[in-house]
Amino acid sequence: MLDINLLRTNPELVKENIRKKFQDEKLVMVDEVVEMDKEYRAAIQQADTLRNQIKVASKQIGMLMGKGQKEEAEKAKEQVAVYKADLEGLATKEDELQAEIRKRMLVIPNIIDPSVPIGKDDSQNVEIERFGEPVVPDFEIPYHVDIMERLHGIDLDSARRTSGNGFYYLMGDIARLHSAILSYGRDFMIDRGFTYCIPPYMIHGDVVTGVMSFAEMENMMYKIEGEDLYLIGTSEHSMIGKFIDTILDESQLPQTLTSYSPCFRKEVGAHGIEERGVYRIHQF
Repeated sequence: MLDINLLRTNPELVKENIRKKFQDEKLVMVDEVVEMDKEYRAAIQQADTLRNQIKVASKQIGMLMGKGQKEEAEKAKEQVAVYKADLEGLATKEDELQAEIRKRMLVIPNIIDPSVPIGKDDSQNVEIERFGEPVVPDFEIPYHVDIMERLHGIDLDSARRTSGNGFYYLMGDIARLHSAILSYGRDFMIDRGFTYCIPPYMIHGDVVTGVMSFAEMENMMYKIEGEDLYLIGTSEHSMIGKFIDTILDESQLPQTLTSYSPCFRKEVGAHGIEERGVYRIHQF
């Protein structure tokens, strides 16, 4: 999430960044945040003024009571009650504004690094470097599931009976290959100085909203019924959450971490897509 000071001081930069990401529908959110932030800060100032007035009036009540001026003291108490009611209303307004600001700030995209080429989709990707040339074999390439079935390495039918579509059993040498590739990837990163991490497979809702939009969350994440816990869609979710509400000293940077976890995804809208293969699956 962007620092709100950037929207206060340079909203046009934020808007230009949104245009570069071809998300023009979010442009209005910048102006909304700027205006709501002004209201929010004004409400805080008003609340501070009221707290000071309550403090002054409370001292005055004590002085009046000490002088026996009970009638004047009662009037001052009535005024304090008005101040407190106004303060309560401002506190509610602050909470509402803060929630609305955060909702929009979570959707406004982060600033693109200047080195990143601008493109609407992958058809506009820029080739930076090429290693070798693509080779098209002179024989028909078997479907990946056919290869796995010939090796008795996958059981989709049993998985459908136990769990439904989008799941599989890996068997024998294919299961071993799966583990070997994970081990290779882990050691590859460790050998390059990264610290290996196995993160929690479930995270709280505030961590989820910190790494993706609510719409993405609804389409991807499985929620644990009755608890504020979601199954992660990738280890990134837990790894980003590791630093929630944390300020790192510059001496602690960079954080060179690599992680592994199973991934759990609803894949909403993917029904019927590549059901025979191991694409669009719910656990991988």
